[in-house]
This record gives sequence, structure tokens and C-alpha cells, in this order.
Amino acid sequence: MSLCGLPPDVIFESARNAVQFWVNQKDVEIKYHKHSYKELSNRVDQMQNNMNEQLSQANLITSQLNKKLQTSEHECENLKKDLSELQEKYSEKAREKAKLQELYTSLKKKYDQSYRDNVNARITSPKSVFEPKDTRPPPSATLFAKDRSMNRQQNNVFNQQMFHLGINEDSSPIKSPSFLNNSLNSSNNVLFGPPSLSNTVNKVKPRQLIPPQLPPRLMYTPVLKRPMSPRMMMNKSPR
Repeated sequence: MSLCGLPPDVIFESARNAVQFWVNQKDVEIKYHKHSYKELSNRVDQMQNNMNEQLSQANLITSQLNKKLQTSEHECENLKKDLSELQEKYSEKAREKAKLQELYTSLKKKYDQSYRDNVNARITSPKSVFEPKDTRPPPSATLFAKDRSMNRQQNNVFNQQMFHLGINEDSSPIKSPSFLNNSLNSSNNVLFGPPSLSNTVNKVKPRQLIPPQLPPRLMYTPVLKRPMSPRMMMNKSPR
């Protein structure tokens, strides 16, 4: 409506400008869409690369986990086998232990029974049955006579030595060799005979007389008396 009454050249010029403006606008829109397309394609490529990397890492992790799972399954099978073997060994040991326990109980019962029988037999039977018998032959009278003569000779020699040393027989703590050798003569003379005089005389030595130890001197500790008051002095004074 605004172009009414205008010459055709002006109308054609305005129409040409309008068409050119529209074409420019379309070019700008196309360029914008191309640029956005490039950006989106780059983003898609990056996302694809990231996805591929993550997939490769996930595949590696899954492969490692599969290997670990296989090894753990193999170990579990080995452990099951070991457990079955240990159970068999334990059952065998338990059977052996039960047998040994039965044997032990039976032996213990037998021992207890035999011990009770022995005790009952000792109680009921006379005492001479269980006493050990002396199978040695009886000593002859000549041996005892020789022992007595040897003891007398030893006593005489010992008394002479004590007399030379100046020790009385009553006050000296040393006992005569006859007393020391009586125990040996009573048990060993039957088998080995009496000891020789030279050996006994050389072995017997007089003991040194040790003086008795005197008790320690008692320390005198003076007792501190309580001081007397004047009243006590008055009471103590003679009336």
C-alpha cells in the first residue's frame, strides 16, 4: 500500500532490496546451522572416543576379574580336596584314639583288679609270704671271733694315739674306730671279710677341738627416765 502511486523503477528497486535481504538472512541461517553441525559432530566424536576408552578399560577389568575368578575357583577346588583328605585322616586318627582308649581302659581295669587282688591277698595271707627271704648263708663263728680281735687291736692303737695327742676318751668328741666300723663289719664282713688294721689306722685322724663360741656381749642401753615434777619430789621426800 505504501508503494502505490510510485514509479515502477522505485518499486522494482525496493523489491530487489527485499529479496537480497531475504537471501542474506538465509545465508546467515545456513552458516549458523553448519557451524552448529560441526560443533555437534566434534562433540559426538569426543564422546565416541571417550566411550571407546571406557569400554576398553571395562573389558580389561572384566578380563582380570574373570582370571581371578578362575584362579579362586581352582583354589577352592584344591581346598575342598585338602579338606576331604583332612577329614579322612581325622576320622582315622579318631578311630585309632578310640581303640587306644579302649585298650587303656581295659589295661587299667586289669591293673586295678590285680592290685586289689594283691591287696586282698596281703590282708588275708600271713606276713612271711611277702617278706623277702634271706638266701645268704649264715656267717660262721670264726669270722665273728676274728672281727672282735681286730676291733680290740684297733681300739688299743686308737687309744694310744689319743693318749699321745693329749685327748681323753671321755671328753673327746671323736669316737673309736670300732664304733665307726661296726656298721660296716656287720654287713660287709660276711662277703668281704674284716678290714685290715693298717688301712683303718691310717684313715682315722683325730679331729681338732673347736672352742665353743661365746654369745655376743649385750649392749647396755640406758633407759631415759621421765623428769620428776615438784609435786613428785615432795611426795618422795622423807616425812
